[in-house]
Amino acid sequence: MRKVFFVGLIAMLTGCSQESRVSSPEDSGIELQINLSLGSVSTRAVDDPITGNDGEGYVLPFTEVKTLKVDLYKSLEAAPIFTYTATDAEIAGIRNTATGKLARLSIPKIPVTTQYVKVTINRFKEENPLINQLQVSSQDDPPAPTMNRTEIPYEGVTKEIIVIPEESDPFSVKVKAIVEVAPVLSRFEIIPGEIVVTNPATTGASFDWTDGPIGRDKIKNFTEADIAAAEAGARENFRKKYGTDATAAAIYSYRVRLIRSPFPDGFDINSTPTGFYFYMNYFKPSLNAATIIKNTNDGISDWNMTTGFAEYKKGGQQSNMYDARTSETTKVNAFHLFPQSVAADATLQQIKDGMPHLIMGFSTDKIKRWLTVRAFSDKSNNEIINAFKPGYCYSLDLDDVVITPWSLGLDVRITDGDKVTESDPIIKDFDQTSHVPEPEGADLALGLRVSKWRDKDLEVEL
Repeated sequence: MRKVFFVGLIAMLTGCSQESRVSSPEDSGIELQINLSLGSVSTRAVDDPITGNDGEGYVLPFTEVKTLKVDLYKSLEAAPIFTYTATDAEIAGIRNTATGKLARLSIPKIPVTTQYVKVTINRFKEENPLINQLQVSSQDDPPAPTMNRTEIPYEGVTKEIIVIPEESDPFSVKVKAIVEVAPVLSRFEIIPGEIVVTNPATTGASFDWTDGPIGRDKIKNFTEADIAAAEAGARENFRKKYGTDATAAAIYSYRVRLIRSPFPDGFDINSTPTGFYFYMNYFKPSLNAATIIKNTNDGISDWNMTTGFAEYKKGGQQSNMYDARTSETTKVNAFHLFPQSVAADATLQQIKDGMPHLIMGFSTDKIKRWLTVRAFSDKSNNEIINAFKPGYCYSLDLDDVVITPWSLGLDVRITDGDKVTESDPIIKDFDQTSHVPEPEGADLALGLRVSKWRDKDLEVEL
């Protein structure tokens, strides 16, 4: 299991202070020297986890540098004042650099008004690519576009430029700046594991008739108001049945029973024969999209066949935002996503409406259920995540998923001598699963491990 990182990128900029009035690169005597140090070569499969327990990462080798573009800015609010794209010969020189050595790229003349430097490595082939084309694999017919780790763009912009007085003199000035370069995409990983389907009996949520305070104290999933209502219902049914109130000596007994579970007895949600699928929903379809994809269901049993499920099928607009669960413990299911966020002060409902959803589908010959996850929290601090940031990996461990696909009924029984009656059940539904994806009301929030996609940031010294 690997992480991505650059060891460092260093660029030095020197020039004569007497030429500060020069405005064009052609008249400037300032050279931008870029030294790339990318470390040793290591490879991995594209569906291996980005983060792992070994504490090591993979290094982007020189051989994977396909393009390198440098944009210079006077202001980040305006267009670049100068752009330099490395030539094929310069890229070949970088790719042929021996491991452990510095690869060099020189830009002979740059504007003296340069205040910011933007570095892009392996930029997108298209101006505004679709997210469906940026996934690890495709179920569409070739040549369906995909994107592995060697094709993901890296990008960063300097924060500020600082003069180094001890290395400057009246005739030349040396300055430096730092740029954090990261993948321009977010990554969502699903780590193999076993979803826990709780049994209400083993968790103590359900139990058989138990008398008095002992039985009352065993009730876990109902409020005091629920219990009081059940007791009042038992008294009312006693009055209706026997025409009189129960005496003070009457014994109250309590029971919490399983009312309904959508899964048959003995069903193993993690078994191999189970159809287990992942769908991404509520995501940006393209880098510059102003709206997000919101696939809906038909309210009966499945996706809406014209605007939902049909788009996930082969040839659909979101055909690669769907994946079958991997059974390989060393692999992950991974989706590439464009960065996406809501306001920092957004409510939970606004987060659910504006951030990516994960939908899990479970199916056998007998049943079909859906689990929709509309919100995620950061496992390190339990705060709800309101942004998927570029260069960050969001990892869901299936071992952390616990579902309670059942409903419980609370019953109260009154025994007064030889007179016995029961309340009508108070029923509560705890099932987070549904017969449809994206159901109204039912959902689950899960914790994610949030980490930088790479181990180290890229540094640029000008």
